[in-house]
Amino acid sequence: MDAVKNVVPSFFASQNTIADAGTFVRSPNLRGLPGDQVLVMMNGKRFNRSALVQTFVGGDTALSFGSHGPDISSIPSIAIKNLQILRDGATSQYGSDAIAGVMNFGLRDNAEGLEVVARYGKSLDADDGESAQIGINWGLGLGESGFVNISAEYFDDQGTSRGARRPAAILFEQQNPSLASQLPNYPGPDQIWGSSPTNGWKAVVNAGYDLSDKVSLYAFVNASSSEGDQSFNFRQTNTGTAVNAAGATVNLPAANAAFRNTYFTTPCPTNNATCPAGGFILDNNRFDFRSIYPAGFTPRFVGVTESLTAVAGVKGEATSGLTYDVSATISENSLDLSMYNSLNASFGPQSKTSFEYGAFKQKLENFNVDLTYPMDVGLAGPLTLAGGFEWRKESYTVPTGELQSYAAGPYATVQRLFTQTAPGVFAPVTTLPTGVTNIAVPPASSGYAGAPPSSAGTWDQSNYAIYVDLEADLTDRLSGGIAARF
Repeated sequence: MDAVKNVVPSFFASQNTIADAGTFVRSPNLRGLPGDQVLVMMNGKRFNRSALVQTFVGGDTALSFGSHGPDISSIPSIAIKNLQILRDGATSQYGSDAIAGVMNFGLRDNAEGLEVVARYGKSLDADDGESAQIGINWGLGLGESGFVNISAEYFDDQGTSRGARRPAAILFEQQNPSLASQLPNYPGPDQIWGSSPTNGWKAVVNAGYDLSDKVSLYAFVNASSSEGDQSFNFRQTNTGTAVNAAGATVNLPAANAAFRNTYFTTPCPTNNATCPAGGFILDNNRFDFRSIYPAGFTPRFVGVTESLTAVAGVKGEATSGLTYDVSATISENSLDLSMYNSLNASFGPQSKTSFEYGAFKQKLENFNVDLTYPMDVGLAGPLTLAGGFEWRKESYTVPTGELQSYAAGPYATVQRLFTQTAPGVFAPVTTLPTGVTNIAVPPASSGYAGAPPSSAGTWDQSNYAIYVDLEADLTDRLSGGIAARF
């Protein structure tokens, strides 16, 4: 993706730091429009969207908020023979997702030769950002008139850190030197501001075979898998006034709610009219999240992206000059999300520290028939009549997260506290003792909430389309065209 940025001025892809799932799928933009208004094709065939709908509004992803575009980082750069970009939008020929234009990645089709490319780099100033990549392309002959071209890449990027320590962490170290080593990433920044560590592989197999000088079979497969590990923001245990890394005095925000609340753990006795179910007894049986995270915590968000695309077709030319291309595509892209170094404050002592959100999935089934017929009408070039038919079905799956990733536990509301006044008799607590805080804490896992069953499911839509296109070079310097799509 970065290689495209370097050669196409109108193309942009965000490089996200802390951007929720947007860190794992970088949304492409063309001519200032988001990824779902750019039609991406591979060898002239529609490329599937990613499994991520961009919902993060900060940083570089603001332009793509709400968009659902492709993940072109799943294409190995060594597999690309050429990149074709239309000069303008092409909705009449390709549909409404081609408003910004069309990007077509042509795959290498050499039938011989072996190429191996390796690169390694790191930041010398910061001594981080170690990055390694190796790619291979191998061309093979297939019978007397065919080819198989294989491309594969493996990459391992260790990530960067360009942030400074948070004032809350500096203050915590000053006040609790014996616990300073419990701070996240100590002695470095307690939250990482930079590129996230990512590793994975991607591969393409492109094949073709000429049945005759007029008819050819073709097929290609693209597969990829990558895993990223992203830092979220630091959740502090303290508040007050502190000095930041620049030497300025700042007022700290309140401590994370998980550390502000006093969790009472003795439930009301069963079937006691004076201490109803759901209540707790105000006693010395208490829980503090500092027993798990003494110095606070920084959640880590993990995303595993996988994709598989397969295309097969036949193309040729009739004796009349009519050319045809008939193809079918099936593709699936998934994004499996999880979190560790986190908590669900509303579950108190029963809270987990890691959570599984499941795999979001985007599936594509596509069938195309494309026809062209050139006619000599006395212009500078032939008048090309083109037309075609397309059927497409897309489905999207939102997974149900594990229970604690979305649920509200017993501490999501203010605790109903009772004190014992006589054996088996309790009274509501009206005044809290000094040092006791009783607040409602947020539900769901800290940092990212899973989808409850009511929000999960699979949705699909089918589309049928036909198009007609006329195009010709009117003069050596002027071309014209007209197209319609239904």
